[in-house]
Amino acid sequence: MAAGPTSAPPQSAPANPTPPVRRMRPMKVGPGLKIIGVAILVLLMGIPVSLIGFVTSDRNREARNAIHNTADQWGGAAQVLQGPWLIVPHKVSRVKKITTRRRDCTGSDNDCLEERNEIIKITKHLVFAPKRLDGETKLASRELKRGIHKVPVYDAETTITGTFAPLDAKKATARETSEPLWDQAYLSLAVSDQRTFKDKATLTWNDTTVAFEPGVVPQSNEPVKRPGIHAPLTGLKQGAAPKFTIVLKQKGGLNFGLAPHGQDIAWAMTSNWPDPSFGGLFLPVKRDVTQDGFSATWSLPNVARAPQVTQNVKKLDSVFAEARIYNAFQTYTSHAASGTHGVDIAVKLHQPIDNYSLINRALKYALLFIGLVFLTLFLLEMAAGGKPIHPIQYLFVGLANAVFYLLLLAFSENVGFAPAYAVASTATSLLIGLYVWAVLSTLKRTMIVVAALIVIYGLLWTILNLEDFALMVGSIIVFAALAISMYATRKVDWYRKATPPKVDEELPSPQPA
Repeated sequence: MAAGPTSAPPQSAPANPTPPVRRMRPMKVGPGLKIIGVAILVLLMGIPVSLIGFVTSDRNREARNAIHNTADQWGGAAQVLQGPWLIVPHKVSRVKKITTRRRDCTGSDNDCLEERNEIIKITKHLVFAPKRLDGETKLASRELKRGIHKVPVYDAETTITGTFAPLDAKKATARETSEPLWDQAYLSLAVSDQRTFKDKATLTWNDTTVAFEPGVVPQSNEPVKRPGIHAPLTGLKQGAAPKFTIVLKQKGGLNFGLAPHGQDIAWAMTSNWPDPSFGGLFLPVKRDVTQDGFSATWSLPNVARAPQVTQNVKKLDSVFAEARIYNAFQTYTSHAASGTHGVDIAVKLHQPIDNYSLINRALKYALLFIGLVFLTLFLLEMAAGGKPIHPIQYLFVGLANAVFYLLLLAFSENVGFAPAYAVASTATSLLIGLYVWAVLSTLKRTMIVVAALIVIYGLLWTILNLEDFALMVGSIIVFAALAISMYATRKVDWYRKATPPKVDEELPSPQPA
């Protein structure tokens, strides 16, 4: 009998079967948890923004040092002109009691001491203020360059005319015996920095021309060490009412100040600098500022100022202190001098576009505008559904917005603030737009994000250019963003929990060879 066909023996199952491979769909985070995470990311963006703020402050400090050093080398970063003072030395007779012991006396001190009166003479000073003082200053300004920084400097030409009331030394020294030294009188002016003078300073005293000499006082034993000039006077006598004219040529940078010494004062100033900043104790009574420069006039009446005549002064140091020899400028300088009230007239060559100040102002709004970008992405994610945006992707978008401020700082130092803002905002918008397109794979939502970035950078530019209304505009932006968010999320179920992961597909287990 023929054998029938035989079947193949059954294969035995492997001892350790391999489980099927499962690919899981990612878990979808609930909207409440997602917005909390986005808020935390906004706060974390404060770290790179703060670092950029430190870099900005450091660059600003370096720029100010460079500007101050250049202006200081030019003739003084905060030049102040003070005076003039008519100073007349006079000898004052004093009786001094001198007690001595007789040489041939061998008794007690009470028997051997004797007193005698000795007349001594000491030198004091009479200081007269002009009855009327008129000044005119012409500031010819220009800019010097120190690396990438521009430094405003000036050449100043000042003409001062004045008259004195009849000089009465007897009235000033009525309480003591005095001998005025009219032939040793001199006229003095003080300055903040001796290097300010760029040419000879001349004095026309009545009809005589006298050249000024260095030093606020003549070479003598006087303790005054302040920088300045003085002119010796001749022909001065009791009852004279002299007239004078002073012509000075100075140079300096950034600031120019005046502390005139007189009873009634009028001053005029003209310059080709288009952006002055007026300060001091008195503002101009009239000003005219145009793109070609400015002109201003001051009136300083005697009744509005401290007494301007100091008499019977023991030390000239106190004369100049009472005449307010000080330096009140707080910009680009830390010099201090005697006195606490500030100069009477002060003009700063203001630089209207201070890149570092604008960048610091922009950094104050950085978290707000980064939050607006995150809010735009969040609203798109909630409204359109589809592919979720990972927190790391939010982080990259936030870092791109932070780098915007670094680009703005770097480019503004070389090309100016406006071109730098255009370059930085355009580059950042393109970078974020391309990244969002790659992440979301949809042109419509990408265009919405780019449009939001354009609006956000436009609003930031508006705030930076509205100094007086920046707070109001910023408040309106915050209110509008909140209103849009509330409207867009009015139907969102904030109690919705995260969706657990689901099996996307199950692949067969690999078979053994």
